[in-house]
Amino acid sequence: MATFDYAEMQQVGKELIDEFGSEIALFKDNRTPADPAAPYDGPAEFNDKTDPASRNATANAVFVHEGDFEFQDQLGGLIRRGKAGFLIDGLATFDIATFDQIRDFNGKMWKIGNVRSTNPGGTDCLHGVEVSS
Repeated sequence: MATFDYAEMQQVGKELIDEFGSEIALFKDNRTPADPAAPYDGPAEFNDKTDPASRNATANAVFVHEGDFEFQDQLGGLIRRGKAGFLIDGLATFDIATFDQIRDFNGKMWKIGNVRSTNPGGTDCLHGVEVSS
C-alpha cells in the first residue's frame, strides 16, 4: 500500500490560515501561589499575562463564529458543546492544549475549552480550539 505525504496538506493549511486569519495571543494562567506556605490562597495574580515567555505564545488563526462551530465532548454523563472556536495551522511550534486563554485580534479574551487536532498519518495538519467567552 502506498503512503501519502501529508506535509503538503499541512503547508496548504498554513498558507490559508496565514492569508485569511489574524494573529492571536495564547496565555497560560499563573498557578504559582503568592505565598508558598499558604497555597490555598491561590496565585498572586491569577490571570497575570507577563513573563516568563514560556507562558505566552502567538499564532495566526481563523475565528469560527458562534453557531458555525460545534465540538461535542462527553464527560461522564454530560455532553458539552462549544459554539465558537479558532482554527490554528498544524505547524504551530508549541502544544496548544497547554494554554488556558486566547486574546483575539479584537482584544477579546476567550477561555480554551478543548483542542482537537486533525492528524492523518501522524502529521498535525490543523488544530480546532473550542472557546467560550
